[in-house]
Amino acid sequence: MTEFTRELMYGKRPIRRTNPKPGQSEWYYLDPRETDRFADMKEIDVESENSPNPYANEIQNYLYNNDEYNYKQLYGNTPPPPVQTQNNNVPQLRMPAGSEQQITMPSNNLQKYNNNFANFVSNTYDNVNNAYNSVKQDYFGQRNYQNRYKQGCTPFNIAYNTISNYQISPNQKLVENGNIVSNYGMKKFLSKIPIAGKYINGIATGEKIGNGLTNFYNALDEADCFK
Repeated sequence: MTEFTRELMYGKRPIRRTNPKPGQSEWYYLDPRETDRFADMKEIDVESENSPNPYANEIQNYLYNNDEYNYKQLYGNTPPPPVQTQNNNVPQLRMPAGSEQQITMPSNNLQKYNNNFANFVSNTYDNVNNAYNSVKQDYFGQRNYQNRYKQGCTPFNIAYNTISNYQISPNQKLVENGNIVSNYGMKKFLSKIPIAGKYINGIATGEKIGNGLTNFYNALDEADCFK
């Protein structure tokens, strides 16, 4: 979630209505209290773009007690000030005009869709990135004797053990040695003697297949699949 989107959703930045309805002000803040759905957030009308959110203190305290992650993103590690009693001159929190059951989104459709899309993309990226890092760390992290293999005949444990075996005993390569120049030269040389080249490449392929099958068999054995 971007900083701009987070400030909009948690009442720190005002939103402008391009076509206010009767009884609505041009500017308002969103109130995230008691809901985690953007569409269910109430609206707090204010007089102008520079008007402070009259419920900013209550919202900050609510996030401090209920949403530690977003609170730190917005306010850092500073605790909120005590909640102050609102006086009668402060604009009152109310539902949008013309709707008592359904909370309306900002009348500016472009802004509404941009905010929703930014939130969706940010959350999706965070979830995918966290899942990727978790899998990478768990399955492809460096092995040692303490995390050599996992027991339990499950697909996940078999995959983990197979990767461990490949780290410890990688496939042999008779022809390719990691050097692009020498590999190219070897392939050009072998192309001049197709029978020998086919034979050598056959050995290399056979060793790769055999090594792969051995690693997979060992992974099954380590996962106790043969008990």
